[in-house]
Parts: sequence; structure tokens; C-alpha cells
Amino acid sequence: MIELVDATIGYPRKPVLGGVSLTIDEGDYAVIHGENGCGKSTLLKTILGIIKPLEGTVACSANPSEIGYLTQLNPLRFDFPATCAEIISTGLRCKGSPFSKSREVQEAVWLSLGRMGIEDLENADYRQLSGGQRQRVLISRALAAARTLLVLDEPTNEIDVQTTQALFTLLDQLNQGGMTILMVSHDAQAQAHASKLVHLGGDGVRVEEGRPR
Repeated sequence: MIELVDATIGYPRKPVLGGVSLTIDEGDYAVIHGENGCGKSTLLKTILGIIKPLEGTVACSANPSEIGYLTQLNPLRFDFPATCAEIISTGLRCKGSPFSKSREVQEAVWLSLGRMGIEDLENADYRQLSGGQRQRVLISRALAAARTLLVLDEPTNEIDVQTTQALFTLLDQLNQGGMTILMVSHDAQAQAHASKLVHLGGDGVRVEEGRPR
């Protein structure tokens, strides 16, 4: 599903990682880890086509309309005037315009709210939420969009232990159902759930097998 061959990634005049060769197969549950500033988020953005590789090749066969993506940094202003359901619907651009009220969009929103256990926040004002609640809404936004590939950048930021454990249980279920998961996480628990571990460091990229599949 994802293949990088001898890729140099980063920004013009500021390469971050060089000589990256990596394969993520359909059905993998891959967790990327490493020290701060080593290029984890940059790697995700390159895989998703948000930034282009400086050298080498990067290919992702997943249809963009079937990818759910959670960024590390909140992409929305904290004073953004919308309900949680409306925020989640913006991840479903392929189903119509943002804030669409179509039945398909509403069903996807309701399902993702339920998966994160925040049905009671459906009509809540996003501006009034705590940091942990906002994170759960943004994870729901990624879940609503994901069909074949779910990409998460530090999803456990600002959420409590109970919510973290519930999230990992949900991700296991989605993966067992055929969803490919690619996650950046500093959380040691995340690595225990992965079928493939990708370590970024001064020695480049090292790939290890995780839990038995």
C-alpha cells in the first residue's frame, strides 16, 4: 500500500531524513517512533503527498477519499464556531461540501462519535471543549473519513489513560477488520499493539516486526 525507495524527505534546503526505504503492506498496523525532531511527522506528510520527497520515490496506493488523517498539531483555531458534528463532517469532503447534511455524512459522523464514546458532544460548541475533548473530536474526524487507511500522528496527546486504552482497543478491532493503520506515537502501549515497528533515529530507518499477526 505504501512504498518509499531511497527517499530523501524534508523541505527545500532542509532535508530531514535521507535514504529512506520502507514498505507498509495492506493490513499492517505500523507504529513509527523515535526522538523528537527526527522526522516522524514529516514522514507521514510525505507519505500522504502533503509534501513532496526531495529525492527518491514515495507511493501510496490508497484512494485519498478513503484515508483518515489526524495531524499532531490541532489544525483548527480554538475559536472556530462549529459544533463537534460539523467539525467531524469536514473530514468527509469526498461525500459533499463541508458541513454536508446528507444521510451518508450524518451516519458516518454518528458512527465515529460512538466509536470515541462522545455521542453527548454531537451538538456541543467546539470552542467550549477541553483539550482532551477536542482531541477525541479530531480523532473522530479521522475515523469518519477512513475506509482503507487511518493515519494518526500522536493520537494520545491530551487524552486520559482510560480513553487511551479504549482507543487502542478500537484500533485493534479496525485493523482486524482490514483497516491499515499508520501511527506516530511516543506511547509505549502503541508499540505493543503494532504488527510493524518503524524506528527513526540517527542511524536512519529501522523496521522491526511487532506482535504476531
